Amino acid sequence: MKIIAFIQMYNEASKGNLERCLENCKQWADDIVIYDDASTDNSIEVASKYTKYIIRGVVNNFCKELEHKQQLLDYALTLDPDWIMWVDCDEILDRKGTIGGLRKLAQVGLKTDVDAYSFHETNLWRSHTYHRVDTLFDIGWFVRLWKVQPGLAFFVESGLHKVLYPLNIKKIEKSDIRIIHYGFADYKGTLKHIGAMPKDGWTKKTFCKLAPKNWILNETACKCNKVPIEWYPKENIPEDIWEEPKPRTIESLKSYDQLEEGE
Repeated sequence: MKIIAFIQMYNEASKGNLERCLENCKQWADDIVIYDDASTDNSIEVASKYTKYIIRGVVNNFCKELEHKQQLLDYALTLDPDWIMWVDCDEILDRKGTIGGLRKLAQVGLKTDVDAYSFHETNLWRSHTYHRVDTLFDIGWFVRLWKVQPGLAFFVESGLHKVLYPLNIKKIEKSDIRIIHYGFADYKGTLKHIGAMPKDGWTKKTFCKLAPKNWILNETACKCNKVPIEWYPKENIPEDIWEEPKPRTIESLKSYDQLEEGE
């Protein structure tokens, strides 16, 4: 049985996410395929240590996410996999999935009529030791593991976060393996990612006006649980115990230009 890790990448080495992700992938994937969306840091150099299967985009354009996913899918299929597992560069599988759970799940799935499995997203928040569980942060299930079958293809349309799995997938079952997402662990990085930077017009006044309606920025109902140690792969257990993130009023939030490095 062959599982291919399916990854899109943009400047993840400089964020400290890429190596963590690829170190995790090599424990459960037979091969790794990557679409690089024209990174300007050393992401290609780092990724090349783990795989030779890299598509290099010429111009950064995340709005063509599904077009890039289709190119990546076509490339992955040339490697003759039984399953394709989509992960992002700021994610890893939990300990159970990493040390054999994912491969066991795929092996069982080959003997059934299931087309794919979905995985719950654990969103770390302003730390590596707490995950956020209010609003939309704890309800996300994403169809990640796709059984290879004839005609596997995306419905390609412009825009972000459309249907992010192949359209001919019908029967989906939930897995008890978690995806640990580091994207929100760095608050300043989160603001940068969503465009909440002064050069894009996000003054403090604009920031406070938009925050109440923004599920990422609005922390007035912020509720975090400590991540159980056994969820982390052993190599990813945090060395430091971070302080639990507490709710913050909209007025007390800091816009990107007000944050100090490391705050």
